[in-house]
Amino acid sequence: WEAQTGNGCEYNVCGWGNAEAQYYRAENAEVSDGKLKIIAKKERYQNFAYTSARLRTINLAEIDLTQPHILLEARIKVPSGGYGIWPAFWMMPSPEVLWPTGGELDIMEFIGREPNLAQGYMHYGNLYNDKSIKGGPLKFASESPANDFHVYAIEKTPNKIAWLIDGYEYQSYTSDDIEPKFTWPFESKFHFILNVAVGGNWPGWPDDTTTFPTAMEVDYVRVTDLSSVQGGKITGKTLVQINQQAVTYCIEDSKITYAAITWEVPLGSQVVSTSGTCATIDFGTSSGFVKALAESGDCGDKIFSIPVEVQPKYKKEFGVMQPTENIISQIVSTGSMQYVSIAGEPVLQYNRNITALYDVMQIETDFISNPDLYVTEEKKFYMDIMSTTAAPCTRVFIQLEDSSLIGEYPAGRHSRHVAYIDGAPGWERLEFDFYDRLDRSVSKVDSMTVLIDSGVFRGDRYLIKNFDSTTVGCTENCEALSTAQCRKESLSEAGACTDGINNDMAGYSGDDPQDCDDSDCYGLDPACIVNEGPATPAPSPVPTFPAPTASPSTSAPTPMPTSNPTSSPTVPSPTVSPTMHPTTSPTTPSPTVPPTQQPTNPPSKALGLSECSAYSVCAKLNLNGNCCPTDTNIYLDCCFESQKKQGYAREFSFVNPSDSNERASYFSSSAPYYEPASDPEGNYPVVSYKRDVMAKYDIIYYKITESISNAKLYVSGEKKFFIDVYSTAPKCTQIIIQLDDLSMAEPTNYPSGRHSRYVALTTTSNSWERIEFDFLDQPDPSVPDNAVDAMVVLFDPGNLSTDNYYFKNFDSATRGCTDNCESPSTKSCADVYSGESGDCSDGVNNGLNGQIDCNDPDCTASPACSAQLRLAFLAAEDRLVLNHSPGASADMKINSFRSSAGSIAKFGTAAMAIGLSFLCITL
Repeated sequence: WEAQTGNGCEYNVCGWGNAEAQYYRAENAEVSDGKLKIIAKKERYQNFAYTSARLRTINLAEIDLTQPHILLEARIKVPSGGYGIWPAFWMMPSPEVLWPTGGELDIMEFIGREPNLAQGYMHYGNLYNDKSIKGGPLKFASESPANDFHVYAIEKTPNKIAWLIDGYEYQSYTSDDIEPKFTWPFESKFHFILNVAVGGNWPGWPDDTTTFPTAMEVDYVRVTDLSSVQGGKITGKTLVQINQQAVTYCIEDSKITYAAITWEVPLGSQVVSTSGTCATIDFGTSSGFVKALAESGDCGDKIFSIPVEVQPKYKKEFGVMQPTENIISQIVSTGSMQYVSIAGEPVLQYNRNITALYDVMQIETDFISNPDLYVTEEKKFYMDIMSTTAAPCTRVFIQLEDSSLIGEYPAGRHSRHVAYIDGAPGWERLEFDFYDRLDRSVSKVDSMTVLIDSGVFRGDRYLIKNFDSTTVGCTENCEALSTAQCRKESLSEAGACTDGINNDMAGYSGDDPQDCDDSDCYGLDPACIVNEGPATPAPSPVPTFPAPTASPSTSAPTPMPTSNPTSSPTVPSPTVSPTMHPTTSPTTPSPTVPPTQQPTNPPSKALGLSECSAYSVCAKLNLNGNCCPTDTNIYLDCCFESQKKQGYAREFSFVNPSDSNERASYFSSSAPYYEPASDPEGNYPVVSYKRDVMAKYDIIYYKITESISNAKLYVSGEKKFFIDVYSTAPKCTQIIIQLDDLSMAEPTNYPSGRHSRYVALTTTSNSWERIEFDFLDQPDPSVPDNAVDAMVVLFDPGNLSTDNYYFKNFDSATRGCTDNCESPSTKSCADVYSGESGDCSDGVNNGLNGQIDCNDPDCTASPACSAQLRLAFLAAEDRLVLNHSPGASADMKINSFRSSAGSIAKFGTAAMAIGLSFLCITL
């Protein structure tokens, strides 16, 4: 094992790609009492508030996953620290390659806010903006996993991986589950990683309940050849009802003959009979583990266990929402709804708002006297629901709230409770389990919010009835034991493969893949024909339900004031390179508005290595056929065919000193702004701007009117920004364009009011070039697409530089051009730096450019550098990802004065809290 130290910046990924708060030190890993202990501490070190440790086996102990049958396991006692603690046992390919093409296997993860859920995932994909994930959690019923050691494992056979805890297999996937859209990457060498992170986008950050120090203890890590000897697995139910009888558990698939098997059961339960390797159990009232101690002389003893939740019987206490003709007046929602009668039953028909990332229904209630009983699950919510278009495993949240305390999320939110729609035909009875406790200061509840399919732009229709609160203690007419199969939400295209919308938000830029390009549709949905590209766009499918027997009464959608879409955390935060820490939730970039039509480009077609090597861009970069950039030089594909870009035609100018019809009017800036002016070559008229060396985020602020009536067209790529620019700055200097809504954007509330951002990189210095801007992210997806009335330009954000910029022809262009189109940039940042060549492992910065050895792009083809390092700098240069943080603000003012050249010089200090900070990542 080797220790990785620092906060990730040493590996070009500050915060380890997940905004983690700890600094890793080798001293935080120790061996005592025969156990490895990775200790997370609350202590100041190198300006960090927390320390921990991270170990890996790369180049030291690597595992060949092509072996016929192997078991990879670790016996671990996870830390009990609470919120913000994130232990993990996981694997990455050796050598590391461009993520996620080489895959990632998360054998075990826990996050402190979900302490009883063991998480297991696999990550895979073609490239960073076209990836996917499979996996989910196993619930520990009552006993905390931090109380004892458990064995977390994966069993690998050809083209199949199964996840096990204490010998219980809770999930498995094969190559058929991800092909043909993606390639199965798990037939190669991998290495282990053990770490305990503190804080991050997924687990959240420590609070006043988190305890330090807290440690993950590891008894052993083993790799076992099972081709001739297999110890078996335990099988049986993980959910039973109180006092349920005659439930059978067995040890199966064993190639070992056990001399004796001793069974242990939860308190109050009993083993009523045994036969061979099986036991029949009558359960009592307590949840716990069913354990089997199997004794074998030659092969040693083995302990199997399976967590079993013994669920009480629930009876209806009161109806939360009973559909009646006046139900509409009782609910505040972002979607539309109507009361209907189906087969004589009153039903609420709800149409989810396709433009709402967080669609909500808020219901006032005075029936919940003690909300903590829903946390302990002495009470539960149930709901009948039906949808013919919702994707399988669509997630539904119920959020309990105190309206008097509602503020920035999670203020005022008591708790969340979750259920998943399996997608079976007809009505489903949803049972809501406790999910998480949010604002611990909330003790009373006067409203609840229902969130359906949070984090996805979908417009599905739902029928809802029998939304009830229940309580334990039922003896007759009880709620049936749930048969739900979903363990995790599915952000999915399934069921919406021709609507032209990227429903599951897959894709780095938020607009790819969608519909038939998505693995949920590709080759699976009848609308999609394999290898023939996306189907012809069709209107969104409209669910068909039995005709209502009465005329519906409708109500216009009403904004939901207490569930702020800009702050709700139910969408997974963007996840950066998982070579730094395992990722679990479906990785989602900043949400985008649905495109107006689906793309016409077919899915990428894989090339053979020989074809890839012959690809001209690969040959130029001397990557030896391993990986090829696309012809845009923005993303780095691994051996994928380049796709031609559609042409763009100039539509109008936002800023152009020679055009009297400019659509943007200068408002303010961080430094003097001259228009019109001359460039160093004497060209006139242009805009002249010298960046403020004291401003880390130097801005130029414009007001725009009636120019951007639909900003989502820039998000989807239907329209783009182009600028002619001349700069004294180095090559590969970043320029950002940000679209704002002035009514929402204030100096101190970033990212509120910031609709979207777009990025370009200069490719030359001291000469004119035409640069094209690509969509970067949407800081505030709640900004309406027709509300953009301001524009911000940032030169070299995040750096203290004082270069001169001259620009003109700042244009909007629209897609669909065939003649005289904008010319896409064919230049790359790959040839900017040099100096390490031939000395890529001497530990000396030979090029004197701040980049040493494998961190220098000049070493990208060196055998001394792994594929991950060869491509890291290229990827970072070609696609920088920014992380938001609060920035400084100043009062807005505008001063005008006459310059000696006779032009008008404008200067102002900007009232903008741009709030940007660099997040260097390794892709």
